[in-house]
Amino acid sequence: MAGTGGANGTTRKASKSDASPGSRQIDEERERRLAHRRQWVAANRERIRESNRQWRLNNLERARQLNRESMARAAERQRRERAQRRKAAERSRRWKEAHPERVREKHRRWVEVNRDKVRAYNRDYHRRHQDASRQRTTAWRDEHPERMAELRKEWAERNKDKRAEYQRKRREDPAKRQADLEANAAARRLRRKLVREGLPPRRLHPTSAAERRANDRAASAFFEDPQAARRLRQSAASAEALLDYVRKHRVKLRADTRAALQRREQAGLPPIDAEQHFYARAVEAVLRRRIRTDLLTGRDVAAAVRTTRAVVRREERQAELEKLVQSVVTYIHRNATRLIADAELENRFRRRNGKPPAGLEALVVGMAVAEVHPEAAAVLPDGELRAVERRVRARVHLARNEGAQLGPPAWSFRVLH
Repeated sequence: MAGTGGANGTTRKASKSDASPGSRQIDEERERRLAHRRQWVAANRERIRESNRQWRLNNLERARQLNRESMARAAERQRRERAQRRKAAERSRRWKEAHPERVREKHRRWVEVNRDKVRAYNRDYHRRHQDASRQRTTAWRDEHPERMAELRKEWAERNKDKRAEYQRKRREDPAKRQADLEANAAARRLRRKLVREGLPPRRLHPTSAAERRANDRAASAFFEDPQAARRLRQSAASAEALLDYVRKHRVKLRADTRAALQRREQAGLPPIDAEQHFYARAVEAVLRRRIRTDLLTGRDVAAAVRTTRAVVRREERQAELEKLVQSVVTYIHRNATRLIADAELENRFRRRNGKPPAGLEALVVGMAVAEVHPEAAAVLPDGELRAVERRVRARVHLARNEGAQLGPPAWSFRVLH
């Protein structure tokens, strides 16, 4: 059969070398004419543009019809292309859903072959989307604290030498070492000062970056709330009203609480927390007043209760300590001679045992506190006990300077040598 090649019977396409001389001349003539036309168009662009404009003016309706037909054909072509793309995408999606392992394997092979391209793509993406990429990374870290802790621990295990090198370099830096020493010394001074003043130790705990970001988000949400100012005013007013009510009706509230506990016990009901009942009654009484509470939540009420409880406890504690101070001062006024004699005797024993004598004033005050409150040393913290002794000495000095009769002439604090 003509047009077949070999035993397989496949049709052999004709090449340019097989073309006849006549067809080659026709092709060359066509190329020559096309080249001539391109040259003419390039040299007569203004003439062509003017001719087209003139034809459009003379054949406006025909030009519009041709334009509509062209736009319709273009729209139809775009519609067909979009439909074809949708069908192809749908076929690809179905195939990928049916063959996930092959898709992953294909992607893995491509990544293995194109490592440099992947790195370049990632670098370019992160460069163009730095803020978004950083935000996504930070959000992932905040959402997976356990995983981040594991990664940090694994890094620390793998890089023990590097961590030791970092610490060594920091210790060798004179400025950083001096800053660390000054910070430690300041912390020790603060702890000693708090103990001397009878104040609780400073409570600090380290916070992670995720916790700080969460706190910042909560703070932003709080301060950007348009109702925040009104809620704060209502919260402050309710807390102040609760504290004022508890101060004025403390005795009545405690009596009502004791009566309620007794009634529950007589009725065979399980016991309840007395302090919770105390503040529940106080909150109920305050909320019955004509104060605005429409924006308050349970957390606001709980915060007001915590604040009131802390203030009341502190005031009651201060009242107890003031009562103890006044009792000790009165006791010293009444027993000055004996206390001074006991203090002098104590100093004699101290000298006999080779110990330096103590201040007579400190001995007298310490003995008076121990006799008025024998369990003071065991019950009161060291800071509060020293604060009580300082207040007693200040009261005694004030009374002596004002001319009060504190006892016989022997009452004069001095150090015996």
